[in-house]
Amino acid sequence: MKQIVSIPVVVVDTSTIIRALLSKGPTYSNSILVMGQVKKVVFAYSKETFTELSETIQKSYIKSNVSPQTVARFIAWYKYNGLLVEITDNRSVSRDPNDDKFLNLATSVQASVIISEDQDLLVLKKHQNIPIVSGEEFVTKIYIEPKSPTS
Repeated sequence: MKQIVSIPVVVVDTSTIIRALLSKGPTYSNSILVMGQVKKVVFAYSKETFTELSETIQKSYIKSNVSPQTVARFIAWYKYNGLLVEITDNRSVSRDPNDDKFLNLATSVQASVIISEDQDLLVLKKHQNIPIVSGEEFVTKIYIEPKSPTS
């Protein structure tokens, strides 16, 4: 009998993605992006979270550290490989209203986890039973490599 291995759907906030793009060496944020590239996790995004990411990437401090080609390739990859989700849950719950879009996305898609470097999100620890963790915590404590399907 074959086991079905599901790929965890994760919500990654903008700060974590930007940290990965700006880093010059290996980081937990980079590890999370690599997990997405090799299909160990699926990144959920909404129109609202994608707009925030696209606008943030255009800021001068990022443009001066990341080539336009790298940004364009990343945005294209993220949009193509991510899971576009329509937000169905529109609540105000965070102490920073700009973070609500990530919480609402997570509940709309029933994400496995929210990964963030934003203290306004991390202080919540969980949202509707969805853990909110840092990149480091996700890579070192939360993510467990799925076992291969067995026959």
